[in-house]
Amino acid sequence: MQRSDLAHRKSLLQSRAELDRLQLSLAVYDLQTQFQLRRSRPLSQAHPLARVLLGAAVTATVPLLGQGRVSRWLRLASIAMTAWRIGRDWRRGTRRASARPAEPQLTYGSSPPRE
Repeated sequence: MQRSDLAHRKSLLQSRAELDRLQLSLAVYDLQTQFQLRRSRPLSQAHPLARVLLGAAVTATVPLLGQGRVSRWLRLASIAMTAWRIGRDWRRGTRRASARPAEPQLTYGSSPPRE
């Protein structure tokens, strides 16, 4: 290869790296603005947005870190979140609704059921 080919290839790689850096910073900015908008929305509308943002974040990190590493971290995060929820519910003493015995619902003006 001639020196001019190497210089051309080097400049091409530098410009690609700069483009990747700019695209990444734009994606981070978009995520930040989406999270700022999410705070002003009701909680019922925030969950679909959070799913979209997390999907975009995972999609952006897979090429950077590799599919195996990202899937391992997501698996560990899923296990940790599940353990945290189980611990939280256990500490509160709540159980699933299907595990609780049915209690009669009393309304104003109604009498308790006879046994």
